[in-house]
Formats: sequence, structure tokens, C-alpha cells
Amino acid sequence: PVRTASGPEVRPRGPAPASRARANRSTESKLLRAVLARPELADRLPVEWVTREAPEAQALREVAEALRDHGPDLGRPLSGAFEERPYRNLLVELEADLLVLGLDDEGLASEFEDGLRRLHEGALAAQLKLLESKEKAGGLGREDRDRYAALIREHAALRRALGTPI
Repeated sequence: PVRTASGPEVRPRGPAPASRARANRSTESKLLRAVLARPELADRLPVEWVTREAPEAQALREVAEALRDHGPDLGRPLSGAFEERPYRNLLVELEADLLVLGLDDEGLASEFEDGLRRLHEGALAAQLKLLESKEKAGGLGREDRDRYAALIREHAALRRALGTPI
């Protein structure tokens, strides 16, 4: 029973439901969660695709780089190796997600592969935007036009694979 400030006791009804935010995490958070569970996945993560400046993106970049540099020396849980970093609480939260969600190896692999595709799509979109602004500012040279055409094809193919509108 819990006593509220206004008076009568309130009895919780069963366990608290898993947070909806756990299932609706950002792409970077899902990738970070997979890396926390299976640190060897950090070797497959192109950190240059992580372009956002959100805390979870910063954490993903730093954790992946630390795992590449120090791997097994970091120990478990990985959040312990990042005590002084501003995103440490996020790491603890994601480690708790792993326990609550009970993702098996197949589920983690699926989440990781989906996250990689989404990161790749975002990186391609950013490159396209950069070339588009360059074109508006003064035009593209032959090499940039060729790169732009190749990026458009690659981006369209990836968006079809992800099932998102082109």
C-alpha cells in the first residue's frame, strides 16, 4: 500500500506495465540496446551513419568506439564502464529493457539489422540534402552529379526495402 499526500492508501494493482517508450525507442536507442546485449555487434556499426546529435546518438557513437578499442576489458554490465558520462542512465535503462523485453538472439539481430538499414537511409538522405543545397548554391560538377544520381537510386532502393514511401 502507498499513502498519498491527500489521504487514503492506494494499493497498486499488479506489476507496473512495461513502458510504451521501451518499444518506441529511437533507432539509435534500439541499436545501442542490441550492442549492450551483444558487444561484438559494435564492429558492424558504421558510426559515420550516426548523424543525429541526440543523447542516444552520442551514446551509441561513444559506446561503439569504446567497444572497438577496449572490447572485453569493459566488463559487464557495460553501463558500469560509463559512470561519468551524461548518458549513463540511458545505458542502465536500456539494460533494464533487455530484461523486460526478453529479446532472444534472433530478436536482437533483427532489431540491429533494421536499425542499420534505418541509419543507412538517414545517412543517404543527409548526403542527398547536402548535394541538393550545393546544387542550389551554384550547381554540381560532373562527379557530384554522378554521385547524386547514384545516391538517389540507392536511397530509393533502401526505402523500398524498408517499406517507406519514396
